Amino acid sequence: MVVGPHPFAGSSIIGGIKWYMNQTHETATVVVVAPQSIGASLHAASNDDVTYKVVPTSKRGQKELKAKDADALLVIPNSGAASAKLYTRDDGNNVSKTAITTTLSGLNTISTAQKLGLSSAQLAQLTKPTRLSSKSVSFKANKMVIASGKSDTLKTILSLAVGALMYVFLLSYGALFPRK
Repeated sequence: MVVGPHPFAGSSIIGGIKWYMNQTHETATVVVVAPQSIGASLHAASNDDVTYKVVPTSKRGQKELKAKDADALLVIPNSGAASAKLYTRDDGNNVSKTAITTTLSGLNTISTAQKLGLSSAQLAQLTKPTRLSSKSVSFKANKMVIASGKSDTLKTILSLAVGALMYVFLLSYGALFPRK
């Protein structure tokens, strides 16, 4: 009688976690401020995980980020995709920095390949990874403010702590079975 509801509680917790994970995985929208050729290439690279939307100015991108029409703002200078800045909204969908870096590196490779005759030194330049600085932002008094103290590391530690507590909870109920 005491152990009866416990399997239901465990499956409810697991079902709840699965539901939450399915609900929180939505396509992220990244607003891009970049030269026209790079912007068009990024827009063409949109997929199920990320959609790129090109805007003409950084101010317009901030406006869309503030209105929660986008999850991140990617600013690429006129010099090309070798260096870019990514601003993600705290309460937005998860934006994969790795996927964006990979896409930008590919665009940088294509651009460099068109410019160069591919000697060994030029090949080394082609394989140089893109440097992406990322900052989490929020809006206060109609201004974009870089959030300090919030990081992916903190979120990871928090999720591990919650997972450990759930593990201890399930172990304590599992210990009831041998006693019965």
